[in-house]
Formats: sequence, structure tokens, C-alpha cells
Amino acid sequence: MDEVGTAASLTQQELTTEERAMPIYQTAHYQIRPEAVDRVKRAIGEFVRYVTDNEPGSRLYSAWQQADDPTRFVHLFIFEDEAAHEAHGHSAAVRAFEARR
Repeated sequence: MDEVGTAASLTQQELTTEERAMPIYQTAHYQIRPEAVDRVKRAIGEFVRYVTDNEPGSRLYSAWQQADDPTRFVHLFIFEDEAAHEAHGHSAAVRAFEARR
């Protein structure tokens, strides 16, 4: 895979103190239409920069494009804790990125 960019939840009340402090690893896999590849790659670059600059609880956000099928992408996220995961998931930037795919 070629790297494109680098950068069902429980509520905080349902987590113990130890669970709140544990990092969260998550992946996302998706496929897009061939005509959207260039647009999506630009959106990924913008999105990864946004996460890096605005989400201190995101330890890592990285994205790759599958080498043998450029319409497939994988994202890897590492969040500091559940609060960082929730903040990322509810951000306007996530909604905007998902709308551009």
C-alpha cells in the first residue's frame, strides 16, 4: 500500500479510570469510485493535517492507498483515550471528510 497521509463507543461514564487512560487503536477500510481517487487523496491530506494540528489526543493518524487497487484506502488511528476518540468522531472535520468521499 502507498501511504497517503499520516496522522460502537462506550460513554465516559461506562469506563473505569484505567480504561479511560488506555490508547484506542482503530482502522477504517473503504473503497471509492475510480473517478474520485484524486479528490479523495487531496481530502485525506487536508484531513490528516487538520488532525495533526487540532487534535492533541490523536497520537497517530495515517492513511494508505492500496497499491494494486487505487480505489481502496486504509486509515489507522491511535487515540490517547476514549475522550480523544469521541472528540475526533464528533468533529466537524470528520463529517466534512466523510461527505467528500
